Amino acid sequence: MDMTVIVHCRDEGSRESSQRVLSLVREMNLTHLRIHRLCFTDGLEELQKWMACPPNVYFIFTAVVRDEPIRLSAANVYLDKLLLESDSQYLSFKPHHLNTPWVVLEVAGVVAGARGMYIQDVMESASQNFRRIYRLPSWFRDDVNLEDVGADIWELSKCM
Repeated sequence: MDMTVIVHCRDEGSRESSQRVLSLVREMNLTHLRIHRLCFTDGLEELQKWMACPPNVYFIFTAVVRDEPIRLSAANVYLDKLLLESDSQYLSFKPHHLNTPWVVLEVAGVVAGARGMYIQDVMESASQNFRRIYRLPSWFRDDVNLEDVGADIWELSKCM
């Protein structure tokens, strides 16, 4: 079976759902699948458990990456397993505001700052990872030059 499984498991901080899903992946011998951990909101300990097994798990970070435990996870996730979510509509940087696809730049800025990287490098890694996890053809590219978006985007990681 050559497929990507999207896993969205969150709870009110107990981490029971994340631990249960990981147990099921192991019990059902599904560790060979590519797993997309949608909207990853767990801390470093949970990240490390997931990175240890299965080998093909990718972690997507949203605007809640500003919270310290999640930012620490974003700083420590393997760069080749990092994904960015652009518009999870209710996980905004600003309370009571819906997201837009441009929020991905702010998410990338926080991740870049946590990792000590440039935003463009984080965006490129996340784009490559997206193409890899979904087995997109080599001709599929997203040639976004952040310099065209504006010089102030480069400073986002320093402001957040």
